[in-house]
Amino acid sequence: MGRESVEKYFAVEETDGFKKARALESFVNGGSSEQDNFVQGFLRMHNTLQQSTMKLMFKCVEAMAEVEYVDGRNQASKETAQRVLDGYREQMRLKFLAEDCSEARAKEYSEMDMTVPSSYLPLI
Repeated sequence: MGRESVEKYFAVEETDGFKKARALESFVNGGSSEQDNFVQGFLRMHNTLQQSTMKLMFKCVEAMAEVEYVDGRNQASKETAQRVLDGYREQMRLKFLAEDCSEARAKEYSEMDMTVPSSYLPLI
């Protein structure tokens, strides 16, 4: 890892997003009995913020599907993330078919980067 890569690696730890991820890590590490309350809090957000939050959650799913190193502790998460994305792309293929695309075009469109959930959800 070069100096620039090392600096970038450690610089992310100073970002607000990284700190928020650590707070979520702390929450799930000891607050499993509060997960339903977390979900209820999410459902009470403003609709626009729900959309933005879903986009973030899908970015996490997409990143998990691409993680290179896994072991028994997160293997199922990676496999599930991959299945979610495969199912989403299949649903997009069917949507394109329903819009009168050819099978070849529908498959092509469903495999484009724009059809991953985080790219497909617009920010309002």
